[in-house]
Amino acid sequence: MAVSIRNCPKCRTMLFSDTIQCPSCQHVLDEARHEEWSARTDGRLASSGKETACPKCGEMVRNGLVRCWKCGAFMQKQIADEYQRMQAAPQPVIYSPLPDGSSAETTTTTATAVAGDDDFEFGAGYAIREAAPPADQPPPPPTAGDEANGQTKAGRDTPPPPPDVAHSVATGGDALLQVALAEQQEELDKKRKRKKMTGPRGETSLLVFCPNGHRVEVDLKYRGMTGRCPKCKSPFFVPVPEEAPEAQAAEQQAEAKPGFGKFAHWMLDVHLHVVQPEKLKLKAGSLKADFQLFDLAFAEDELLAAAYSKKKGAAHQKSKKTAKDREALQEYLKTGGPVADAPAADKFTLTAEQVKAAAVVQPAVYAHESMFAGIPVFGEWLMAVRLPLGNDPASAKFASFPLSEFRRFVEIMRTTYGVEDLCREIDVPLEDSFTEAKCHYSDQMLKSLENLGYYQADPAFKLKLVGRKCQACGLVVSEDSRKKEKIGGANGKAIAKAKCPKCQQKFGTKSLFALEEPEKPEDDTKPESAETESAATEPPAPAVAETAKT
Repeated sequence: MAVSIRNCPKCRTMLFSDTIQCPSCQHVLDEARHEEWSARTDGRLASSGKETACPKCGEMVRNGLVRCWKCGAFMQKQIADEYQRMQAAPQPVIYSPLPDGSSAETTTTTATAVAGDDDFEFGAGYAIREAAPPADQPPPPPTAGDEANGQTKAGRDTPPPPPDVAHSVATGGDALLQVALAEQQEELDKKRKRKKMTGPRGETSLLVFCPNGHRVEVDLKYRGMTGRCPKCKSPFFVPVPEEAPEAQAAEQQAEAKPGFGKFAHWMLDVHLHVVQPEKLKLKAGSLKADFQLFDLAFAEDELLAAAYSKKKGAAHQKSKKTAKDREALQEYLKTGGPVADAPAADKFTLTAEQVKAAAVVQPAVYAHESMFAGIPVFGEWLMAVRLPLGNDPASAKFASFPLSEFRRFVEIMRTTYGVEDLCREIDVPLEDSFTEAKCHYSDQMLKSLENLGYYQADPAFKLKLVGRKCQACGLVVSEDSRKKEKIGGANGKAIAKAKCPKCQQKFGTKSLFALEEPEKPEDDTKPESAETESAATEPPAPAVAETAKT
């Protein structure tokens, strides 16, 4: 049975989806059920067999328990009142008398038998000693705990009770309650310390994805541990942050330096869609080809979107005129002139506050809340971000991205504008995740990509076929073994109708892909003089600012 978990909107405590009231902050999650429960109980305990309904949260608790196992509330009002009375008036501390002949500097106590068969005495030469403070050091001031328990300086000097009080009597009853209260206070202090260490709400949790692609939100305290997905029960690992290598840190620092005036980051040839709701057709891919190419330039206080042609489509993407116009715009921005006078065929700007209001509309979290009814109108496996209306409220603007460009856009929004939760509610793989499987023939471990559709729709990723998977029994065969065993022919075109060697059913068309590794540079064995001579004869490479796509 699948278990659905959600967070309390007030204190972010993880709760079951059918919870009526949060046990931590008492926030009511379901008003209708809460009113029904209140009217049904009306201060009375609804008993059913061996269980009793909790008067606070309504959870069924076994008869005889003092507190509710779920919310910690007392099951009986008189016990709760007595508990509050004891908290308001704690019992005084009980002291034991000093033996006769003890000095002010050193106190020696000899344990003697009181009662019982297990009593003992210290042997000769053994004693419990308590060192007295130095003569030149004043006595320690009373602490906050001493004040709370009534143990002031005068209280410490007060003579202890008579020595004929048994130890079991002195430590029973209310003394045990004091121990329980001390443990409860210690637990509260730990929670406050943990909350202070984790920071504000945006830093207390992180998103991870299970092997099946389900999004799970976990607390930061579970880093380095494993858990189970509440949807598919698959185990997942909560990653531990790793320090970036020195080369990567230097590269990130170089990227942060402004390249063209105050605009530090650029994204080229972004698909920008201007949508008029009355003319919209709710059909998959209906807006995919209806776009205009824009360059997005990001600064800390604004965003500049510039186009070098008003034509739609990708007709001018590789034209020489576009490259010259882009260079002219970048040279103008280096001078620090007004952005309104920047040379561009079409442009608009957004302030930093407007940029922070951008939201992801595809994929949609809930189809019924989407203006496109959950239909991928911008194209399958593409992400779309709604930009603020700005100076043109008559139409809505949307930017669509494949996976690689969307990852870069999310990173720029985080580093430049501090937007941390742009993808908090959507299942988009911001990091590569893989699934491992063993080949049936060679026992080779195959590492295949998850969420394959995003990578196939992005031309920036180069994929290679590493294996096949039977659609009936899940048998995995590597591509080398498939060729060797001639399953589906030499080139695998007949793999869909080929018989699985395990279940004898049709193999199907499930393919496993991995990212193609970049080619390693060849070892340069030329001597240093030859390298210098070659570098001198080749023309210098033009300086390129941060304008390339990631």
